[in-house]
Parts: sequence; C-alpha cells; structure tokens
Amino acid sequence: MKKYISILLLTVYLFSFQEFRQVLKLPTLVEHFVKHTLTDPNFSVTNFIEHHYLSGNVVDNDFEQDMKLPFKTMDFSTSSSIFILNKPIIENIEQPKKLFTERKSNFSYKKDFISEFQFSIFQPPEFLM
Repeated sequence: MKKYISILLLTVYLFSFQEFRQVLKLPTLVEHFVKHTLTDPNFSVTNFIEHHYLSGNVVDNDFEQDMKLPFKTMDFSTSSSIFILNKPIIENIEQPKKLFTERKSNFSYKKDFISEFQFSIFQPPEFLM
C-alpha cells in the first residue's frame, strides 16, 4: 500500500512541473510523425526533428498541429508573487538592558616572560659522548 501511495504522490509532484507535463504530448508527436511518413516515405526522424524543432516556427499548412507537439510552446500555469513588507516605524522604544557587563581581565601577558619550569624542560638536544 505504501508503494502505491508513494507512486501516486511522486506522479502528482512530477506532473506539477511544466517540463514533465510535456511528456503527455508524446502520443501527439508519434501521430504527427506517422502522418509525415505517410505523405513522404523518405521522411526520417532526423528530418522531423530538424523541421519541427531546429528550424524555428515555420508557418505551413499544419502549423496548428506543429504547435501541439511537446516542447514547442510553454504553458505558464505557475505564478509567482512578491510580498514587500514595510518596516513598521515604532517610536519611543527603550534600549534593551545589557545582560553581561564587561570586566577587566586579571591576566597579564608579557612577551618576554619565560617560565623557569618551561625553560628547564624545553632545551635543545645535547650530544653526549
């Protein structure tokens, strides 16, 4: 049951996009190609694609049928909206109180400070004979 529900939701999702809805027009493409091959037996698939898709919108006797082919026209069924929200002007706003106060550090660092303990540990290796 989960499989069928997921397939249903996937198809609804995919058919919501313009490009995938053009797949529904594939039977029209096959029918139109068969019509061209019946009138001219030497008409190949490459000739069909070149005539209908690569040479622009050629106005001929079957122009209306040509425009029903997939990926010939764009259906702008989706709309977009832009909402511009104005920033409200609020007067007499109190400044927020500081949650943290700054403290002076008790730690001081001197660049020339060398601890005797660190100095006694970190020494260059000595060569003993």
